[in-house]
Amino acid sequence: MPIKTIGQSRKSPPKQARRVAIKNNFKKVNHPIPLKEPLEGKALDAFQKQTLVAIGKSIRAARYDRDMTMKMVFEAAGLERAYYGRLELGQVNVSVVNLRKIAHAMDTTILLMLADSGI
Repeated sequence: MPIKTIGQSRKSPPKQARRVAIKNNFKKVNHPIPLKEPLEGKALDAFQKQTLVAIGKSIRAARYDRDMTMKMVFEAAGLERAYYGRLELGQVNVSVVNLRKIAHAMDTTILLMLADSGI
């Protein structure tokens, strides 16, 4: 590598060349079990959307009943703020593990937390 002198700068390859180089370094791997695609970005049918909204509303109602802020719940549950906010709005799917974390943070059970959701 030549020695750089003061005032010289190393030129980087053009963006298009870098994209091609990066793209070519990744190898496709055929998984024996197909990976599930995330729920986001897919169109939800009305029943799925209604279910997510009902779960979110019941979580919010349980939080209001306990006079807790969103910050208190998502920090105690160990969840991201944005994820928890979208969860209460019914915009993301929630796992049973995360429901348990939220219920534990509110000092209740999943069944009691979702009792009034109608699902």
